[in-house]
Amino acid sequence: MVSPTRISLDRLSPLQQAFAKDLLGDGISQVKLSDLQAKLKELDAPKAGTKAKELGEVEAKAWRAGIKELIGAVYGGGQAVSVRAGAQRAEANPVYDAQEVTPHDTQLLAAFDKVVIGQPRAKMALLRLVKSLERTREVHKLDKTYEGNPKCLFLNGPPGNGKSTMGNALAYALHGDESTCEVVDVGNIKDTSQLNRIFGAPPGYAGYDPEMKDSPLAPSRLDAKFGNKVPKIITFDEVDKMPPDVAAEFWDMVNKLIEHGEMTLSNGQEVKMKDTIFLFTANEGVNTAGAKSGEALDQHYVDAAMNVLKAANKANIISRIRNFVSTDPLKPEELEQITALVLNRSIAQAETIARKRGLDVSFEASPEVAKLLAEVGYTPSTACAR
Repeated sequence: MVSPTRISLDRLSPLQQAFAKDLLGDGISQVKLSDLQAKLKELDAPKAGTKAKELGEVEAKAWRAGIKELIGAVYGGGQAVSVRAGAQRAEANPVYDAQEVTPHDTQLLAAFDKVVIGQPRAKMALLRLVKSLERTREVHKLDKTYEGNPKCLFLNGPPGNGKSTMGNALAYALHGDESTCEVVDVGNIKDTSQLNRIFGAPPGYAGYDPEMKDSPLAPSRLDAKFGNKVPKIITFDEVDKMPPDVAAEFWDMVNKLIEHGEMTLSNGQEVKMKDTIFLFTANEGVNTAGAKSGEALDQHYVDAAMNVLKAANKANIISRIRNFVSTDPLKPEELEQITALVLNRSIAQAETIARKRGLDVSFEASPEVAKLLAEVGYTPSTACAR
């Protein structure tokens, strides 16, 4: 098979298209492999005044990642011709590396469906993230020093449609247990002292704890939750709710995690997350979506997600997260399924409590009850399960 040398611009994600135009010029209709390789060489040139020096170290790393992602997208249309090309393809944005769905993929998707109702686009994004992780491991399987490489997915859309439980769905699919996902709610964090509970505070500062007992990222807590299970799954929930100064510090910390897969907490403990999937959720843009629908609505939420980072002056992290996916408002039939699921769980809990109190009672809710509750609670403008 002939190795591909270019890809049409319209086959790239909106984020990739924007980066390609910024890199190669607004007038392009195709992205050529030779142009990308030339730009990569330009970044790594040892001469004074190079693009890398102009951008600075952090921004240059982000540009390299973006260029390699586009190279992976080009290779995604054909067969890699070398181990290096294979590694580049494995590291490419998995959401747009189209492949046939295998029986293994079907099993994973079925597992997702048991935890989250609807959201097919988000589930496919999760699937491709897993496939990317598996391909990367395959490329590096002979490298005994390779510890993994973090993968990220940013989910943005209306509230109450399953974003926060996507990590639990992934945990159930990969580990057989919904609870093997660490959910860190940052939506209620309003000052940096509260942020210190997660990443630690220096001695003498509010929130300092030498043992980091309450930190969801403490090695002892991660070991207890995940043990030897890989990948670790961490969800940072409602990242759009933090004040700008707190958000800026939060994204600085996250940047260390997703760039290096490790960081040092304030008490000196090393946190290693090389083989980790990070999920970020937000409801940014809900109040400005207006009457948009279809692709226009999807693009609105993708743009709004990236604006969360831009508002915190952390646009350089966009190319590290790479995957931005909008989530859909719930359809009436999906809300009915969720209502039935919640009802059945509530009934099971009620019966358990009754048995513990020595009561021999049982409860039952007919499908009509779930249907009625869903109809009463459904509002097209919100279309959520809250």
